[in-house]
Amino acid sequence: MHIRICPAYRWFFFSWKEVCLFLSIAVFLTGCGQMTFSKRQGLMMGTFVEIIVAGGTPSQRDQALEVAFQRLRELENKLNYFEAPGEIYRLNQTGYESVQQVSRETFHIVQTAKDFHNLSQGAFDVTVYPLMKLWGFFDDELNIPSVAAIESVMKQVGSDGILTDEDRSEIQFLRPGMGIDLGAIGKGFVCDDIVSVLKREGIMSALVNIGGTVFAFGKSPQGRLWRVGLRHPRDPSRTWKVVSLDHQAVSTSGDYENFFVRDGIRYAHILDPRTGYPARDSIAVSVIAPSAVLADFLSTTLFVLGPNDAPDMARQFPETHWFLTYFDEGNRFKTLSSSDLL
Repeated sequence: MHIRICPAYRWFFFSWKEVCLFLSIAVFLTGCGQMTFSKRQGLMMGTFVEIIVAGGTPSQRDQALEVAFQRLRELENKLNYFEAPGEIYRLNQTGYESVQQVSRETFHIVQTAKDFHNLSQGAFDVTVYPLMKLWGFFDDELNIPSVAAIESVMKQVGSDGILTDEDRSEIQFLRPGMGIDLGAIGKGFVCDDIVSVLKREGIMSALVNIGGTVFAFGKSPQGRLWRVGLRHPRDPSRTWKVVSLDHQAVSTSGDYENFFVRDGIRYAHILDPRTGYPARDSIAVSVIAPSAVLADFLSTTLFVLGPNDAPDMARQFPETHWFLTYFDEGNRFKTLSSSDLL
C-alpha cells in the first residue's frame, strides 16, 4: 500500500473552504495486498482524518476504529480554539483575566508546547495566535501589517507568558491579549493519542493520518513497512520522496499551502515568533520522528530556522531524519538533509 500526502495548513482547525482544498489533493491509495484491512475517513477537528487498520478480524478492526473516532470527538471538544466548548478557546478568551482549569490533555499539550519553546530558543511558539490574526491567516483577510502593528502585537507573544500549575491542571496568561494557536503541534499530539488508543484495543498494524501528519506502526496490508509519499513543494502533481515508516511519524511544514504574494514576495502562514514576520528561508521541511508531536514540532522549527541554523537544532534529535528544501542565492532549488550531517 502506498499513500501520498501533502501537509495541511499548519493550524489545527480550518475553514470549510480550506478543508475542501485539502481533501482534493491530500491522500490516495494504490494497490492492496493480501492482508485484510479496514479504513475509516472523515472531517473532524476541521481537517481530514484517516485511519487504516490491518490484520485481525473485521469485528476487532471495526471496534478499534469506533473507539478511535470517539476519542477524536473528545479531543475535538477539548482542543478547539475557534469556538466553544473548546478549552483552548476558553483559555484564549479569559486566560488573562482568570486562572483556567483544564483537562489533562489540554494541560499536557500546552506544557509540551512550552517545553518545545525552550528547546527551540524561541523559534517555536504557540502564542503566535495574535500574530496569525493580525496577518489575516485565520479569516482569509490576508494583509501585510504595518511595522507599528507588528511591534504592538509582539508584546502579546511569548510562551514565557504562560503560567502552568500541573498539580491543579491550571493555566493562566500573564499578559493581556495573549492566545494559543496549536497549529504547529496539534495534529501531532492527536495522532500520537490515537495511536495509543489503537494499541490499547489490541491493534498490531495501523496508519493514522491527521491532516497530513502521519504515524504508522506494524506492517501494511502488503506485509511490508508503510510507505508515505511526500509531494513536491513546487509541483503538486509530483511525488518528491517516498519514505517508509517503522513505528514512526512524518510531518511536513511548507510555504505552499497557505500563503499570499504581494509585489513578487511570498508570505506564508508559518510565522517566525522572534520577528513577527513569515519565515522565508525555507520552502518545506519534512521530519521523520519516533512520535508525531516531535515530528510536528521539528518540521515547524527547522522551517523557521532555515538552512543555516536548522542543522544545529536538528543535532539535538539524532533519532530523527529530515529534509529541508530552499532556494540558494542563485535561486536554485536545493535540499539539505540529516544524511548530509553524517
